Amino acid sequence: MSNLVAVGNAITVKVVNSDNELKEKYGNLIIPEDSKEYLVCDVISVGSKVPDVKAGDKAYIQKGSGFEFTHEGEKYKMIGITDIISIVR
Repeated sequence: MSNLVAVGNAITVKVVNSDNELKEKYGNLIIPEDSKEYLVCDVISVGSKVPDVKAGDKAYIQKGSGFEFTHEGEKYKMIGITDIISIVR
């Protein structure tokens, strides 16, 4: 697990890229073809000012939101609460 810590109102997520990866992690989660403008992510860390979201949640976020960065060879996105469409628990 990463040692990334989001601060303030920031949320760090890791994008789940492929359908195979989705099935492996979440079982029979089905993503409709028309929802390709959204990404499914694992929430890695949450800033102290973010309500209703916690590390370990799965989230649908808007494609193109936030900014991508690499930490210890892994790709992550830093987003805000308004980028989240839905939380899957």
